[in-house]
Amino acid sequence: MNYTIRKIREEEYKLLDDFIYEAIFIPEGTAPPPKSIINQPELQMYIKNFGKEKDDICFVAEAEGKIVGAVWVRDMADYGHIAEGVPSFAISLFKEYRNFGIGTALMKTMLAELKSRGYKRTSLAVQKANYAVKMYRNVGFYIIDENDEEYIMVCDLNTEIVPYEDKYYTQLIEFLEICLPQSCRALDIDGRHSFYKDIQHNFKGFYCMLHGEKIIGAVAVHHLSEKDCELKSLYLLQEYHGRGYGRKLLNTAVSLAKKLGYAKMYLDSLSTSTRAIALYKKSGFVDTEKYNDSIHSDVFMVLELNNSQ
Repeated sequence: MNYTIRKIREEEYKLLDDFIYEAIFIPEGTAPPPKSIINQPELQMYIKNFGKEKDDICFVAEAEGKIVGAVWVRDMADYGHIAEGVPSFAISLFKEYRNFGIGTALMKTMLAELKSRGYKRTSLAVQKANYAVKMYRNVGFYIIDENDEEYIMVCDLNTEIVPYEDKYYTQLIEFLEICLPQSCRALDIDGRHSFYKDIQHNFKGFYCMLHGEKIIGAVAVHHLSEKDCELKSLYLLQEYHGRGYGRKLLNTAVSLAKKLGYAKMYLDSLSTSTRAIALYKKSGFVDTEKYNDSIHSDVFMVLELNNSQ
């Protein structure tokens, strides 16, 4: 479906009345409430006098000649509020325009806007049974709290994945010295990890995940043959587990491998790395025969890149 995303115009603010109603999660088999429900204070805080505060930002999606969706934020004490200065998200699409990627595009547009304005985090509340939970995870939100019915989710806006540069070397080594022991490994920079001394030469691509200016994760692609490559150095500081960052790092490496024309991506690991192995399997990796001479690994896996999403 063809659609465009743009900032809302002042004369269109009234449309948020429709979209806050559409945003109400209605469990299957439950009758929808009357539209007058939007006059309740807990819903009015999302839309009343919108546009008058600096944190009031809204983008809309247009398709087939009309506005079909909206995403907006404001700094308010809603269910998803976590701190002053952290804007809360609201997003809504008319039902017939869902499942076309419009919601994800709206979310990514807003996240980019917030980042460009210097915001560090944004938050939202969502019903646990809402199909949108998966979309929120996919664009970078993670759960920080919950009650019987809802999740409170946060997205860190100062976290990014960047190509390795030599200026990161000292900090990268310090990161590895902390991170490897967290997964029952030890950095041996003069022995089996000596390849880190010349990253640009030894890898087809190496990426660092930065939280602000701090390295919190890494991932790399290593050349094996014309059609085969290897996933290397997928590490993430333990304190950042559970935020979807490992998947982001893995997806970055897989995307590079595909771009470089590889057909298969191999990896070796330890059977004690249960969290990482679960991620690999969920991403399409399957067990395979030992493909290298490692004496430290006991798990070997492969991903058919042509068949991966």
